[in-house]
Amino acid sequence: MNPDTVDLCRQTAEAVLENMFFETLMAVPTYHATSPGGALRAEVRFTGSERGSLQVAADAVMARRLTANFLGEDQADISEEQIENTLRELANIYCGCLLSQARPEARLRIKPPEMVSRADEGREWVELPVETGLLAVSLQWEGRPE
Repeated sequence: MNPDTVDLCRQTAEAVLENMFFETLMAVPTYHATSPGGALRAEVRFTGSERGSLQVAADAVMARRLTANFLGEDQADISEEQIENTLRELANIYCGCLLSQARPEARLRIKPPEMVSRADEGREWVELPVETGLLAVSLQWEGRPE
C-alpha cells in the first residue's frame, strides 16, 4: 500500500472518528499485509466508473465503545445488533468520505454495507490506533468495469 493511501486513511479516520464517534487517533497509522485476527468486520462494495471494496475491522471491545459513542448510550446497554449496525454505518461513512477524496472525479455507487466473517488474505490493512484500541481499514480496488 502506498504512503499516500495510508495518509488518506489517516485523514479520513481523523474526520470520521472525531466527528461521528468522538474518538481520536493516538498515533501514526501503520500498514499491515495481514488481516487483523479476531475482529468484527463490515464491508462496503462500490461500483461505477471504478470497482472495489472497503472493510473496517474492530475487536469486540472497540466496536462496543464506538457504538456507545455513536448512539450516546452506556456501553452496558448496547446490543450485538446495535454493534453490527454501527460497524456497517462506520464502513459506509468511512467509504464515502475516503472515496470522495481519493477519486473525486469518479462516478461511484456505494452498495449497502454488510458484516463479513472471512479474512481475505489478499487485502492490505491500515491499523489506526485510537484511545481504546485499534481500528483497521482495508481499501481494495478491483479495477474499472469492462
